[in-house]
Amino acid sequence: MRNQNIINTIVAITIILSACTPILSLTPIPAQPVFLTGAGAKGSESPEAQIQQTSGSIGYLEYAYASYNNFKMATLENKAGQFIQPTISSFTQTLNFVKLPDNLRVFITDPDGANSYPIVAYTWLLVYKKYDNPDKGASLKYFLSWSLTEGQKIAPTLGYAPLPSQVINQIREKVNLIH
Repeated sequence: MRNQNIINTIVAITIILSACTPILSLTPIPAQPVFLTGAGAKGSESPEAQIQQTSGSIGYLEYAYASYNNFKMATLENKAGQFIQPTISSFTQTLNFVKLPDNLRVFITDPDGANSYPIVAYTWLLVYKKYDNPDKGASLKYFLSWSLTEGQKIAPTLGYAPLPSQVINQIREKVNLIH
């Protein structure tokens, strides 16, 4: 099963599989992943139904959604040769081994770390530095600042890994540029 929408999740899995699997090596990564086969489904709920109804199917859903809906998830072998279960802890281990560049854009491929889960991706937000309406800029800046402090405390309860402190500091520098 595949998600019919070409979004961050599909691009991330394409890049991860291409980096780890020679047969899927894609140079350069195409705008539309080449291995999209099978029934297409929209959003997270449609693939879930398709996966449950199709014997032997394999799907790729975000952890928060799969966990909340009690989906079986794959234990995968990582770069260190360890078989790792998908957990908040294993995702956090992965993020701790990834250096986030100054532009804050990174695809995590075959990460280091004995306890790192091999398929982890950041969720990105695209924002302007300057807003015509100062209230919008201030509100966004407040929300993003909250997400880097109080929001980090509740992230695991929502199925998301908290950001490493060095990443929080990098993002905070960018958030401080919003006005």
